[in-house]
Amino acid sequence: MDPLAGAVYHQTLKSKSWWLAQFARHGFHELHAHPFRAQDFVRGNAVGIKDWGPGAGDGFHVVLQLGY
Repeated sequence: MDPLAGAVYHQTLKSKSWWLAQFARHGFHELHAHPFRAQDFVRGNAVGIKDWGPGAGDGFHVVLQLGY
């Protein structure tokens, strides 16, 4: 969401817990120990002007694994 323009860019602005529940329904679980850093993700790694940063507290990255 862009608070200055009032625009919502994503159709599914849901909490992390909501997303994890959806993935769990299909057999996925979140990996907490993984080699990825925020800079490795395609979007939202805080390297550009007005780009989202993990420390902002208003978004998240998720690494998932199928099964246990």
